[in-house]
Amino acid sequence: MKSFIKGLVVVALSLLLIPVLPALISHFTADEPAIPAYSPIVESEKNTAYQMLDEVRVYNVVSQTVATLSVEEYMVESVCASISADAEPEMLKAQAVIMYTYILGRRLEEVRSPTPELYGCDISTDTNKYTPLMPRAVFDDMYKDKSEEYIKNIEEAVESVMGEYIAYQGMPIVPAYCFSCGGVTESAQSVLGENVGYLKEVESEFDADYQTDAMYTQEELFARITTQPDGITLLGDPSDWLNITKTTDTGYVLEVTLDSTHVVTGAQLSQWLNLPSPRFTVSYSEEFKSFTFKVYGCGHLIGLSQYGANKMAKEGMSHTQILEYFYSGAKVCESVSYEEK
Repeated sequence: MKSFIKGLVVVALSLLLIPVLPALISHFTADEPAIPAYSPIVESEKNTAYQMLDEVRVYNVVSQTVATLSVEEYMVESVCASISADAEPEMLKAQAVIMYTYILGRRLEEVRSPTPELYGCDISTDTNKYTPLMPRAVFDDMYKDKSEEYIKNIEEAVESVMGEYIAYQGMPIVPAYCFSCGGVTESAQSVLGENVGYLKEVESEFDADYQTDAMYTQEELFARITTQPDGITLLGDPSDWLNITKTTDTGYVLEVTLDSTHVVTGAQLSQWLNLPSPRFTVSYSEEFKSFTFKVYGCGHLIGLSQYGANKMAKEGMSHTQILEYFYSGAKVCESVSYEEK
């Protein structure tokens, strides 16, 4: 498990994890006036159906060129970039389904409302907006002599779930996931202010032990907060510099009052201080002139928890069971193959 955690931290902290945006994919229908040829929506006797994707187009924002990957290449590279390669086999499958669901949703979104800066592609190499890919050369360099074994495991996982996606009420979900939820996931309603049926609070007992501590001296905390582009100068008594003033029932920090005057979100403060997640407590020591944070989970805490899910896989749960547990009311479905259209 330690190697899983180490590897996952290396490849996942830049993601945190599937970008969760206030504007979530809300609907895709098969009865729109015109369905472009590259749309995965196909006619079916059972309402909307989705044909298996065969390729993924990626716009390189540096070279301003377009790369076309087979869907298998995309899935392997996206799984390599989003989870430790030594994860349990069923966890690798679950991650592969997440990445296929993500790119299916991206394709549908681009069909409905093309993004000008993508120039007809599904995603770009801008990892602030889209999930990254890990080319084989980078993977080999990361895992050294284990590379061949690990890549084979990932390729087998991808092949076994090809075309599977997660759907809620018949439509692909936004498959948000985090490193660890710290015992319970957060709902989209709590974090984003938007009610999303499949992103609810879900207990995850295997994550209950995921807690980290962080300590800052008065000088360190002062420097970190005041030097931010939108930072705040702390002037009063240090014991009143940080007060958590609003949380969810799970302890996710919604608001923090700084210097008894300025209010920021817990997510903003956790970013300023490089805390693993916005679910934390804080205490001040007058003796040591320092602030100690106890932080629970890692990431935005919405959707599937990779840390908990990997332990669930180790306990014998299938990838389908894991996915349907974390995404409330959602189902793992299969795409329609070209021959089945």
